[in-house]
Amino acid sequence: MSQPNAVQTAEAASEKPSAPAASESFALTLAGEAVALKPTADGLIRMSRAFGGLLPAIDRVKAVDLDALGIVVHIGLGRPDGNTLQKTITAVAKSDLAEVTGACLGYVTRCLNGPAKTHETAT
Repeated sequence: MSQPNAVQTAEAASEKPSAPAASESFALTLAGEAVALKPTADGLIRMSRAFGGLLPAIDRVKAVDLDALGIVVHIGLGRPDGNTLQKTITAVAKSDLAEVTGACLGYVTRCLNGPAKTHETAT
């Protein structure tokens, strides 16, 4: 099977590929409420500490571990540590787990790429 020939304009060739913006967020519906997980340096640190690294976080999210999903959502929403974590886990359990898992995987993966990366914009 042949692939179409790519034609690149001079303008396209001069553009730099852009990395995802730090403001990139991962939307989901949590117990009927639209929310978004936002990558931050603080979230990255909290998640690493909670799971003993980011790769273990990905493994537990991929296993659809409700506690792990709840922790990732809690951190991604910027909610403080404490007794509200159980409420977040319960909200996750009342949600579409496929949607929550997808958002959490995107969020953790984005954190692996560095939450502070931004793309350049022309002004």
